Amino acid sequence: MNKFISLLLLLVFFSVSIYMLIRKNSKLSVANDNIAFLSSSLQNATTREELLKNTIVNSSKTNGFLIDRDLKIALSDTTLSIGKFINGNKKLVFYSPLDYCSSCVENELLRLNSVAEKYGHDQILVIFKKIEKRDAYLLYSSKKVKYAIASLDGGALNLPVSNDDLPIIFIINEDLKVSDYFIPYKNMDSLTDEFITSIITKTFKN
Repeated sequence: MNKFISLLLLLVFFSVSIYMLIRKNSKLSVANDNIAFLSSSLQNATTREELLKNTIVNSSKTNGFLIDRDLKIALSDTTLSIGKFINGNKKLVFYSPLDYCSSCVENELLRLNSVAEKYGHDQILVIFKKIEKRDAYLLYSSKKVKYAIASLDGGALNLPVSNDDLPIIFIINEDLKVSDYFIPYKNMDSLTDEFITSIITKTFKN
């Protein structure tokens, strides 16, 4: 009987020890998760602050910059100067200095669709360094876009910014001067939404 009781107590001891160890590890895991979350939040806040600073710096550099009115843009059915296309009307421009890549800009194109629905399809111009007519046709036919898409006909916007390899959003005004420059960074959708809402409300009041 004494041996049985001793064995039983030993089993209880081991059970309690294992439980305490698991509980300790669980608390440690939760603590690590909390630290990771706080670290991620801090990093996101820092990133957001850096993006805002970058936007402010580039906006000051580009504000008032005059786009060459003779710059050629190729639409799906014609090629003409950007001055003739603008024709004294403000446009919200999404510009990618890279060749067209559907997966790279899909979110931005869909975002602009909602803007187009509310403020008019003719208020938006999307420009790629290059987009094949076939790709442009597929975008139109699939109804993924409902606004003008163009490619640069061997030219360049030549905006005075250092990071000229990133997609950007800006307003091109009636006089072809740039304002409201913004970089729609990946994984910062809320910031892009805030910016677009702000500038379209200011620029295209109903």
